[in-house]
Amino acid sequence: MKRPLRLLSALAVLPFLAAPLSAQPEPGYERQWKHFGAAVFLGGGLQLPAGGDLDGKSVVRVNPGDTSSTQGDFLDAEPHAGPSVSAGVGARMDGNRVFAAVEWNSFSTEHGLLAKEVDAERWRISLDWRHDFRQEEPWRPEAGFGAHFALVDVDGSFLPKSGAARDARLSGTGFHVDCGVGWWFRERVAIVAEAEYSFDASRNIGLGDEGFRLDGYLVEHRFALNLQAWALF
Repeated sequence: MKRPLRLLSALAVLPFLAAPLSAQPEPGYERQWKHFGAAVFLGGGLQLPAGGDLDGKSVVRVNPGDTSSTQGDFLDAEPHAGPSVSAGVGARMDGNRVFAAVEWNSFSTEHGLLAKEVDAERWRISLDWRHDFRQEEPWRPEAGFGAHFALVDVDGSFLPKSGAARDARLSGTGFHVDCGVGWWFRERVAIVAEAEYSFDASRNIGLGDEGFRLDGYLVEHRFALNLQAWALF
């Protein structure tokens, strides 16, 4: 009689002994939460607009009925590289970073027709994803992509059919792809160097106080080298 009672007592205690073991998270989840954190970054770099409709090869066509002051061409221009600054907030879990960023870029274009350089600037708001490889090493290659909204403001870039050259504002959406390498210090601080290709497709144009929707798209290609400082909390 004592032996069955001992067996029942052991079976009754067994669930209480097994409970702490079953309550432990899986190793994968434990590692993810260990490396999870909110993130902020500041960056700077150099950008080069290249090719596309903004080099003066395409005619701007607006809706029928517009006046000759809103019909014309972008001036034949050669864009030059310019500096950029950026900032963003996001999160990181293991080797994946998701973040929202704002970027400002200043550059100039040289107009052959006007024989002078004019200033231009570009704002970009983006949502991005990056993946860091070789997560056990301090030096980690990375790759990723993002989607963005861009606003380009160029002084004296539009030559209407009548009148003097006018300032123009272009806005639209696009995408960008990135690759680079980062140095991570104790999983909390990183310096990341990136190379980027960006593509913009602008369909909205503003001339002075007037805004128009183009029949087609004005496209622009852009290449950039960026250096970012990351901090995780």
